[in-house]
Amino acid sequence: MRNAHDELAGYLKSRRQMVSRLKAWRAGPDRILTLLQQAARIRHEEALISGDPHVTEDSALWTRIFARLVNWNARFPYGHGDCSQKDAGEVVAFARELDATERLETAISVGAFSVTKSSGLFKLAITQDPAIEAADLMLEVLTSPRRYPDTGGSEVNVWLNRLARGKGTAGIPTNVLRSSAQWGRKAIEAYRAALPEGSLQDSFTLRGQLTVGNAVQYWAALVGLCYLLDRIAAITRDTRATLMSMHKNTIAERLADAVGEGAGLELAQEVVELATFTPGASPLAAPLIPCGDRLIICPALVNPIGTERLLLRAVASDPSRSGKLSKDLGRRANAWGKFLREIPGVLVTEGVMIKRAAGGIAGDLDVVAVDPSAGVGICLEVKWPIDAQSLGESMKIADITDKGVRQLDRLRSFLATDNAIYALPSGWPRFAEVEWAWAVGTPQQLYAGTLPVHDIHVTSLRYIMQLPKPATLGQLIGGITSPSWPQRDRHFEVRPARMQIGAIRIEQETIALTRTPRWSPKYPEDGNG
Repeated sequence: MRNAHDELAGYLKSRRQMVSRLKAWRAGPDRILTLLQQAARIRHEEALISGDPHVTEDSALWTRIFARLVNWNARFPYGHGDCSQKDAGEVVAFARELDATERLETAISVGAFSVTKSSGLFKLAITQDPAIEAADLMLEVLTSPRRYPDTGGSEVNVWLNRLARGKGTAGIPTNVLRSSAQWGRKAIEAYRAALPEGSLQDSFTLRGQLTVGNAVQYWAALVGLCYLLDRIAAITRDTRATLMSMHKNTIAERLADAVGEGAGLELAQEVVELATFTPGASPLAAPLIPCGDRLIICPALVNPIGTERLLLRAVASDPSRSGKLSKDLGRRANAWGKFLREIPGVLVTEGVMIKRAAGGIAGDLDVVAVDPSAGVGICLEVKWPIDAQSLGESMKIADITDKGVRQLDRLRSFLATDNAIYALPSGWPRFAEVEWAWAVGTPQQLYAGTLPVHDIHVTSLRYIMQLPKPATLGQLIGGITSPSWPQRDRHFEVRPARMQIGAIRIEQETIALTRTPRWSPKYPEDGNG
C-alpha cells in the first residue's frame, strides 16, 4: 500500500499527463490563436467582474497560464481543421488547474512538504523553515520600486479618454505609440534601479550589435504597446484587441516608429528575433508567438518587471552564446566587492586563483575580504544565475547554490593542505592567521533547504544590502552566519488553503505576510524583529 506522499505524487503526475488527451490538439496550426483568444476573454471578463479594468490582479497567474498554453501548443503535433471555442475553453481551464498541480508536484518532489491523508483529505505541511521564504517575499517588497510612472496627463491617457467617449481613431496614432513607449521605458527603469545587485550596464552586449541599452528601448516600446492593447480591450469590451498579430517585419517597424528619433530598423528586427518564441524557449522571455507567417503579440506575457532577466534568459536559450554570457555575468561579482570595500579597515580582492603544486588549477575564490586588525575574513563563492520567474527556476537556483557550497568546501579543504599555491595581495596577513567565514552569495534568492555543509553559509546581496550599514567586517559576518528572519505570527502567518484537483481534495500550508509590523534584517546583537 502506497503512503500518502507517493499516492498524491502519483495522482498529480497522472493528472498532468491528461493534457495530451484534450481535443484541441487535433486542430491545425491556427489553434494557438483560438487558445490565446479564449484565455484573453476569460482574463478580461474576470478582471471586469472583480472591478479591475486594468487587469492587474492575478496577473502572475494569468502570465503562467498563457505561457503554459504556448508551451503545450509547441509540444503537440498539429492536426487538421479549426479549434472550437469549447475545446479551447477546456484547455484554458486545464491550464489553470495545472498551475497549482505542477507547482505542488515540483515542491513535493524536493521535499518542501510532508504529506499525510485523513478522511480522504491530503494535508501538506511545510518542511523547510517558512521564515526564510517569508524573508524572501518581504525583501522583494522592500526592494521593489516605490513609485511607478503614471500615464495621467500623457498623450496615452488623452487618447484613451477619447476612445472611452467613442471619439478615438481606428488605429493607434504615432504620437500615442511613442508616448506609451516612453511610459514603458520609465516603468522598466524603475525596476532596473531597484535591483540590489545593480542593473547591467547599457553597453552590456546581448548578441551581435544588440546591447542592453538599445534592447531596452525597443522592449519598452513593446511594453507600452501591450499596455495600450489591454486598455483598449477593457474600454471596448473586445478582447480580440489584446492579441494583435503582424508579420515580424511589421512589428519591427512599429517598434522602431514607437522609439522615434535615432531608432534603427535592424536593431528593432534583432529584438523581434530575440522575443520570438521557439520550442524549448520560455514564453516569458520570448512573448511573440508564431502563428503561420505572423507573430501574435500577447500582452499577458509582456510587462516591465525583470526586463534584464527576460533579455538574459532569451539570449541564454541559444547555446552558442550562453557560455560567453555566463562569463560576462560572472564579472558582476564586483557588486559584492564594492559593498565590502565600503566597510572601514577592510581589504578586498577578487578572483584569487588556487593552483595545484603538481600542476593545474584547483579553482578560484570569487571574493575574499579581510579585516587585518580583527583577524577575521570571509571567502565568497558568488553565483549569478539568471533570476527565477517560476518555482521550477527557483529550484534550479537552489541546485546551483547547493553545488556552490560543495565547491567551496572542496576548495577550503584543499587550501588546508601543502599542495595549494595561491597569492594574496601584498600587505595582507597570511591565510592561516585569519579566522575565515565561508559563504555562497546569490543576487536575490535565499536558501531554505538543508545545507550540504553545515558551516558554509548562503546569503543574498539583496539581504545584506537591507542590513544596517556594517561598522566592521565582523559585524557583517555575524549577519551572514546568524541571519535574522521574520517571526511567525508576528511578521507572517502559516495558513491552510484548500483546493480541489480533479477528484482529490488538498489542504496546503501557505505563507501569508502581515501588514504590520514591518520587518527588515538585523544583526544578531540587535535582536530579531
